[in-house]
Amino acid sequence: MPGLLDIAAPEITSEEVEIRGTKLVVRGLRARETAALLKRFPVMAKQAAKAEVDAGDALVNSLESTPAIIAAGLGKLGDADTEALIEDRLSTEEKTELITAITRLTGGKETAPLAAPVAAGLPGREPDSNSAPPSTS
Repeated sequence: MPGLLDIAAPEITSEEVEIRGTKLVVRGLRARETAALLKRFPVMAKQAAKAEVDAGDALVNSLESTPAIIAAGLGKLGDADTEALIEDRLSTEEKTELITAITRLTGGKETAPLAAPVAAGLPGREPDSNSAPPSTS
């Protein structure tokens, strides 16, 4: 009789993302990792619950949570050194490319909270003063 491991792969899907000629392997996040990120970043949890969030808080959340999400997608959840390197050495576009791949690979209901930083605007980009805050729906 088939068991759980017959229908659920032991590893989450991963893919290579090339950054400056180096291929990084990113993967989707497990529910436990997503829960840890939601606990660490309460604004992201509010966004996931579709609660109204101040635009300034959403931007700060984006700046703070993006390196943590990318580190988790690299298999380094909660690793402060990895998060600091991501923040200090990767461009906005590189961070966006990585977080987009991680969000896509995560899929399912876990995707919504991870997409919140991207929805809040490109990490590290100043908001356009002429535009309305992004929708959280």
